Amino acid sequence: MSVTRYGALAGRTFIEGIWEIKWLRWIIPYCMLSSFLYLIGIGAHVGITAGTLALLVPETLTPNAWIVLVVIMVALIGLLGYYNILEKMMISFILLMSFGIVAVSILIFPPLIEILGGLIPQMPPNAIDDVAFTTWIGLWGWLGAGWGPTLGYAWWAKEKGAGMYQVKSSNISLEQLHPTDKKKLKGWLRLVYLDLLVSYSLTFILSMCLYVSGAMILFPQGLHPAGISLIETLSVMFTETFGLWARYLFLLGGFALLFSSVLGVVDGLSRANTEFVKIVSAPIYKKLGHKTFLRLFVLASIAVPMIFVFAVQRPIWLLQFSSFMFAPAMGIIFLTSTYLSLRLPKEFRPNPLVTAVTVMTALFLVAISLLQFVI
Repeated sequence: MSVTRYGALAGRTFIEGIWEIKWLRWIIPYCMLSSFLYLIGIGAHVGITAGTLALLVPETLTPNAWIVLVVIMVALIGLLGYYNILEKMMISFILLMSFGIVAVSILIFPPLIEILGGLIPQMPPNAIDDVAFTTWIGLWGWLGAGWGPTLGYAWWAKEKGAGMYQVKSSNISLEQLHPTDKKKLKGWLRLVYLDLLVSYSLTFILSMCLYVSGAMILFPQGLHPAGISLIETLSVMFTETFGLWARYLFLLGGFALLFSSVLGVVDGLSRANTEFVKIVSAPIYKKLGHKTFLRLFVLASIAVPMIFVFAVQRPIWLLQFSSFMFAPAMGIIFLTSTYLSLRLPKEFRPNPLVTAVTVMTALFLVAISLLQFVI
């Protein structure tokens, strides 16, 4: 919310806003480093996506060949920009899986008292030493939205022409806007808030349904989602409830969800890093051009996770390592974008509650990452 809010009001991304303040410029190269660290964790998504394809079309290619195929598909779509048709297909598969997950949890819903008891934070009784604790801490940087989706969301708002992005070419400042236009601009903010409210509500509902299904179906059978077979293990929730035919429905939805995640991150980080170069080294950017840098970063953004998934075939470990390395960058970006928003005209500044929550979230991410590093 903080990065998109600033962009919609200022008509420029938070990266452009940071560059205008000299003592904050060090954040730009730090963001580029964090993008690399985030891509390490995307290697987990690539590996599990490949594993899901292998289950859909069994006994055809080796696991490594499936990984290479996923990488080629993402690279081609990223380089050629064929998003529209793919987006509609992916959304349909994801919706089918989502409805299925909700249906499963409704059919096997446990007593309400057990649900309420499960909401109380506690260590699992079978946890080994501090494994559960480090896993929980290590995934904080990924939960809800990670570095890639956060950056991608900011550039999505720019592409859609949210708020002041529409009038940026006119060189009109916030102070010069007519009262009617100011009212419309605040309407854009309400749209951003609604978008995020719906997104996080859906995330919460689907997560709760997955927890319920996992506890009621997987745990009694001693099944623990892990490694490249993660999606196959999770598919048991569907087959136990609806029958064997539902396995392919879950696999298709799982593939769509994972593949679109990888594609979204590659696209978002490529656009963000291209803008980093544009700001830091304008002469080189002009010489080679926007498309050249965008394509180079697309290739780099898919090459990094491929290398790591081949080198370390432990998806959850990749997520953990990546998370506690880049999570501080998310905290810094939240603090910086809030600071930039507080420099806007008074009527467009975030209210004290929003500012306080954003700052506390940012400090929490930095602190939890340091704790994970110590452990």
